[in-house]
Amino acid sequence: MIVEEGAWDPNRDTGSLPARTPYKAAVDPLAFLVGRAEVKYDGDPAKSRVLPLDKYIDHATERVKSVTGQITTDLKKGLYEVDAPRLQGVAGFLGQAGKQTLTDVDLDCHNAYASVVVASLDGAPIGRSHKVLVQVGTESRPTGWKERSLMIPVGKEKVEGRRILDTGHGPWRILKADLTVTIRNPSLHVAHVLDANGNSVGAAELQKAARGVAFRFPASALYVVLE
Repeated sequence: MIVEEGAWDPNRDTGSLPARTPYKAAVDPLAFLVGRAEVKYDGDPAKSRVLPLDKYIDHATERVKSVTGQITTDLKKGLYEVDAPRLQGVAGFLGQAGKQTLTDVDLDCHNAYASVVVASLDGAPIGRSHKVLVQVGTESRPTGWKERSLMIPVGKEKVEGRRILDTGHGPWRILKADLTVTIRNPSLHVAHVLDANGNSVGAAELQKAARGVAFRFPASALYVVLE
């Protein structure tokens, strides 16, 4: 079984099966990070099957690979990585994780938390694409947001968390990006900086890099398109 506990809150589940269940073993809940789960209501339990998960879930290193090999979840470092031909990126605690190297992209981000995605816009692999989007998201909070740290009980242990003291008010404040992007694609020669509506508002300076180009992501931008 792949189940949730009675509280329906996976952040506080202890990992045990619900009381009074007829089943004696549960499927590793990290299976959702490996591949899709399918349910047939009113189906035959005897036909239930689970892909062998040991080759995808490594509890020692706290890393989970998808069945495609293109998605990696690093629970220890707090990183979610996608490395596919037409989309490559990393989300999580990039500041402490250091430089991230993907097939066609290097990301050197110094924000404590960020999401960086590089996507082909013409259907070609990123390494050969003639139009590539780089999208960056950083921490954002309403003006006046206040919080403090506290310890939260999770099962038999306590983990460090935060308590919100004031949700603040508008406008929202977004941390500036602190990021250098390298793309191994020699056909890219110009970088357009876009505003929140996707309109070009200037250019970013490109530098030559090994087998491609590199640029400092504009601190106040959300999107850059390279052609």
